[in-house]
Amino acid sequence: ISAAVGLAERGGAGAKVLSRARRELRRLEEAVLAAAVPRPGEQEELPDMVTLAAAIERAEGAGVNSRQLQEAQAALLQLMLLELRKQLVAACASTEQAVAAKALAAAAKGGSVEAAAASAMAAAAAAEEQASSLELSLRRAQGLLRRCREGHDE
Repeated sequence: ISAAVGLAERGGAGAKVLSRARRELRRLEEAVLAAAVPRPGEQEELPDMVTLAAAIERAEGAGVNSRQLQEAQAALLQLMLLELRKQLVAACASTEQAVAAKALAAAAKGGSVEAAAASAMAAAAAAEEQASSLELSLRRAQGLLRRCREGHDE
């Protein structure tokens, strides 16, 4: 429909026809956007972030009202936060496993306790760096969500 509106504009269609086509496109994009935004209590079936982001982009292009766009953007940021939290939890769990595995491997090789401890400490330091990076991303996403909600409340 968006392409058809573009062709009609380039083809010199009348203002009344173009206005009606744009309204129809906006109405359809509003419906797509509304369907893509998760409702409270629908946590079992979270939408794909890529799908929601694409719906937001198309809705912006179609001129969907800003309140609905802000709600969709807040929902997208919330999904991003959930994903970042999952990644942080997974990184911490894999870090603990890696530290334990390195310590066990060093001990199994008959190495000294000091060597096992040094290996475990190196793995822990690398994991801590990864966790710090994920925490920073999480804080940035939370800040974006807060700003989006503040703009939504105005």
